Amino acid sequence: MAMLINLINYFLVFSTGIEIILIWLLLRQKNRSFFSSTYIYVVLLFLIDTFASIIILNSPSPEITLITSNTRFITECFIIAILYNFAYLFRFTSTPPKLSLKNTFTFIIALVLSIGGLFNILIEDIQIVQWIYLAEFSFYYWAMIIFFAGVFYLIFINIISKYRFARRQNEAGTIKEILTIIFPLTFISLFTLFILPFLKIFHPLFFSGYFVMAVLLIYSAFRFYILDADDYSFKLLPQIPTAGIILLIFYFLFYEDMNLLTVLLSIPGFLFLVLMSNYININFTTVYKKFQLGQTEDLDQKIEEFSTNIVKFIDIIQLWNYIAKFIQETFHFKKIAVISFQYDITPYQIETLVGFNEEDFKKLLSERNSPILEVLESDRNIISKFEYPDDTILFQKMDSLNIYLGIPLLKQNEILGVIFVGGDRKSIRIPQRHFQLLKLFSTQIAFAIDNIQTIQKTMQAQKMAEIGMLASQLAHDFQSFISIVKLENHGNSRLSDHANYAEKLVQDLLKYARPQELKLNLVNINHLIEMSLDLADLSPHVVIEKHFSDSIPEINVDINQLRRVFTNLIENSNRAIKNTENKRIKITTKPLRPVSKVQRNPWIYIEFLDEGSGIPEEQLDKIFDPFFTTHREVGGNGMGLAIAKQIITRHHGFIDVTSRPGKGTIFNIRLPYIII
Repeated sequence: MAMLINLINYFLVFSTGIEIILIWLLLRQKNRSFFSSTYIYVVLLFLIDTFASIIILNSPSPEITLITSNTRFITECFIIAILYNFAYLFRFTSTPPKLSLKNTFTFIIALVLSIGGLFNILIEDIQIVQWIYLAEFSFYYWAMIIFFAGVFYLIFINIISKYRFARRQNEAGTIKEILTIIFPLTFISLFTLFILPFLKIFHPLFFSGYFVMAVLLIYSAFRFYILDADDYSFKLLPQIPTAGIILLIFYFLFYEDMNLLTVLLSIPGFLFLVLMSNYININFTTVYKKFQLGQTEDLDQKIEEFSTNIVKFIDIIQLWNYIAKFIQETFHFKKIAVISFQYDITPYQIETLVGFNEEDFKKLLSERNSPILEVLESDRNIISKFEYPDDTILFQKMDSLNIYLGIPLLKQNEILGVIFVGGDRKSIRIPQRHFQLLKLFSTQIAFAIDNIQTIQKTMQAQKMAEIGMLASQLAHDFQSFISIVKLENHGNSRLSDHANYAEKLVQDLLKYARPQELKLNLVNINHLIEMSLDLADLSPHVVIEKHFSDSIPEINVDINQLRRVFTNLIENSNRAIKNTENKRIKITTKPLRPVSKVQRNPWIYIEFLDEGSGIPEEQLDKIFDPFFTTHREVGGNGMGLAIAKQIITRHHGFIDVTSRPGKGTIFNIRLPYIII
């Protein structure tokens, strides 16, 4: 029996040590939230309760047991009350909630019950059970049981309610973990410690419930980001098992000589072992670094490799993936998002996304007046969530997206993109050196992006020059042949059609390879579309539905080239609805304000919609490629949309297509008011 008692003593001492260390780590946090401050009281109450249980287990007299039993009862009343309030008030933001009468009602009940403990109303007698002085509770202890059951029922209902109304998937997963693991273990442990003694069911092993609660307390502190996972805690906590093993050996060797004083002295002894283990570990690491490649040298080596490798990339997609992987492995961020910048209405587009919610980021990049993007665009410096108070819009927005840092990629103060890094923690210490390195990396990444863009422009120019040479050679070689065929076809319409097709193909290829210089003139886009409709070859019974905005001004464009684009799109729509019942082509124009404040110029939006046969999904990515056509049987050569996109691009605009087979197709064009 002595061996069993001392084994329980060991677990109680171990639990007390964990709770003291946890309180110390919580107190040393520089930026304590409402929840971390409240959590300190939770742990402190458990510490008092555990300490009182050590005295009861080793009590030399019934008088001491009576005092500690009453102390333990009072503490347990407030443990139940504060657990309810903590569960009720806990949210996934660090903003302090408002207290109400409903929240404080449990404390009123706890206070009333504790008065009974002060006047020995709930304890009838002290008796010896298995060589241990234990309190025998009176009938009035039923009030405590009802209080316990009622509070845990309310906690359970509250958890269920939060699970049902969880807005994010990670929140629902966290609440599910509470519901299936933490809540049952807490209930069983406290039921064993608080309720079973009244039912006269007792065994010394029941005190091991304190060890379960100590583990749950320290696990929950990290799991729910109440405690910062900084370097100090990461170094200190691994020393607890080492100190625990040494303490266990001590208890095993001297269990026959253990008494209350020895047990109490073993608590500071355990804490001393933890501190000594931590001290030895820190010094060993310092000595090790002098002779081996340590963390600093390893980081320096990674920096050197990064600087060497990043200039080798000639493919932008490979560069984005390399950057995301490097930052994740080097700085240990769980979530990475690489965003590139383009001159468009919604200028930011996702290139790489690891860990973040894709829908959340799409919403962030498409919304106007986003506080995150506005600060990045105006300040053009790294922004950190942890530098802002919890109640600011910027903190709450970054926190809702799990963003720690926003890192702009700048080339001569021009934004080329943004890297977002983050995780699930509410607070984390990011070393100052990491900030400096990330700023250095952002400059190198911007240089690499600019280098790749220069290479791609050069390659595109060479490609177009080669196509131009090929087109010139084809035009020279085939023109005489085409002329002869036209003159000597002897009325063969089929041969004449092929000659016309070949001539048009060569001319289109020449226009694509050697585009004419833009001749800009002021024009109203609505009038230009009307001109294009007059020139388009439309089928009978086609209805043109026009939704033209009167608020768009005249802009400088190449009238002939842009008219070709509009005519081509109108004729494509006409062809798509040729065999459908609905012969409607809808054309819309309207002004648009850009999402980003980096480019303040407004845009003109032009939409061509038909309800025709549509385009299969697998063909949408190829629709603007040269020579790709689905209408070769009616003379299509696949150059119309390729030239249209080239013309729009040369006007610094964009053209996109969306389509569903059998439902129709939408081509939308965005042109800036000011053509650069």
